[in-house]
Amino acid sequence: MTSFTEGNIDIAIVREFYANLYDPEDKSPKQVRVRGHLIKFDEDTLNTFLKTPVIIEEGETLCAYFRFAHLRPDPQELAAKLCIPGRGFELNVDGLPLKILRKNLTTIAQTWSVLSFSNLM
Repeated sequence: MTSFTEGNIDIAIVREFYANLYDPEDKSPKQVRVRGHLIKFDEDTLNTFLKTPVIIEEGETLCAYFRFAHLRPDPQELAAKLCIPGRGFELNVDGLPLKILRKNLTTIAQTWSVLSFSNLM
């Protein structure tokens, strides 16, 4: 069984997810069946699962990720949630946050990073 709170990931379930995700017509599905359960991974479902706050202004029609991207979260707060304790952003020449190296991410953050990147590809 896969449990993110305990840090355990069942490789067989992850493989089944990716195996069922493949679509020869490349329709980019937003849901997949794993062991008889429908798993949705559209923008709103992922934001709900990750508990990412999204503020929707009245009359706004932008997608959830676009709304989240414009919230301008605090870099230190992001590093505290995504990184191994004691690690964080690489800084640019001005001392401002530039990037987080994958080796500094927690296991769950690395997993979501790979999943997100593979879906973008």
